[in-house]
Formats: sequence, C-alpha cells, structure tokens
Amino acid sequence: MRTVLIAFLAAAILTGCQTGSTSSVTPLPERSPIPRAVLRLADAYIDSLAGQQRQDRDAIREDFSRNFFEGFTMPGAAMSPNLTAAGAQGLFEGRKYRLLTNPARIKETMEGYGCISTKVEGTWIGQHFEDICFRPSSQPTQRWDLLYLGDTKAHAYVSDHLKINQLPKEGVRVRIEGYWSPRGNSDPIGGCDHYFYATSISKIGG
Repeated sequence: MRTVLIAFLAAAILTGCQTGSTSSVTPLPERSPIPRAVLRLADAYIDSLAGQQRQDRDAIREDFSRNFFEGFTMPGAAMSPNLTAAGAQGLFEGRKYRLLTNPARIKETMEGYGCISTKVEGTWIGQHFEDICFRPSSQPTQRWDLLYLGDTKAHAYVSDHLKINQLPKEGVRVRIEGYWSPRGNSDPIGGCDHYFYATSISKIGG
C-alpha cells in the first residue's frame, strides 16, 4: 500500500511539473526567514552532492528554500526551464511536502517563512499587470500584492469567478484570509508594501 501511495504522489508531482495547470507564481520576499524543516531538507540535499558541487552551501540552501516555497504554495505551477538543480529539487520537495501536509502544517510552514495568519477587507484594483494590487480598508494608501495559494478556496475563486486581468475600473471589494508578509517588493514597477498569500477570497456584497 505504501508503494502505491508513493507512486501516486510521484506521478502527481511530475504531472504538475509537466502540464503547469496554472502559470501563477508566489514570490518569496527577500530576507525572509526559512523554516527549520525546509533547512533540514536543503541540508540533506546538499549532503547528497559530490564534494565540489556543495562548495557554496549558503547559495544552494537559499536556492533550494526559495523554490521549495514556490512548490509548496503553488504545487500545480509550471516548472521553469531555467531552474538550477538545487532549485528544481526544492520545487519538487515543496510540492511533495504540500501533498502530504494538512492545514495545521500549512500554517506552520507559512509562519516559518515569516508570514502572519490574518483576515482583512479591502479593494482589489488594477487593469494592467503592473497596476494590480490590493488596498486594505484600514490602510488605503498601501499596495499589497495579493497572491493565492494553489489548491485552496482562493485559487478556486479566482479561477471560477474573478479574472485578475478583468477587474472593473473601480476595483472589487473583497474579504481575504491567509498569510500576510511583513516584507514587500521595492521595485519601481510592480512594487508593493506587502505580499499577501490568500487561502480564501470572497467578494463583499455578493
């Protein structure tokens, strides 16, 4: 039975790598902490490499951990052809970890990456990729990059009801639940004050 389960998980992970059921990505902010469980997996991978291949241990650990986050948050996303061996292994391990996890472990993992579980209301606005953002009602001058975790209610809502490239000019009032990152992105184009990784998105007022 265990052999069958492992084979099923491997097939599911590889299918996600090949088909790319969604093109969304979930960037990890710079200088984010890394969960201990992920660091242990990264170190195990490094220890499996030949001596010369593991010389830059810190860079390999960072690459593995960043792509683990991508695989964990979006297990169905397409694998980039530009990934390093460490990045590809991190993505694979993140997908596998997510498939074997439960809601409590999702919270534990996201908090390990420095995110805070919360709920908030605001306006999802923008008609062009670089303009799309979420403005919380409590801090309307801020721009949050509203992302969603794959295989969650938020993912289903976006797929079935709200296409982010079809937002009305005035935006959409939504209630979001998920994980808020204290860090953001300072890029002049597409920058944000914070990232928010949603597990649930619902339109206010129907």
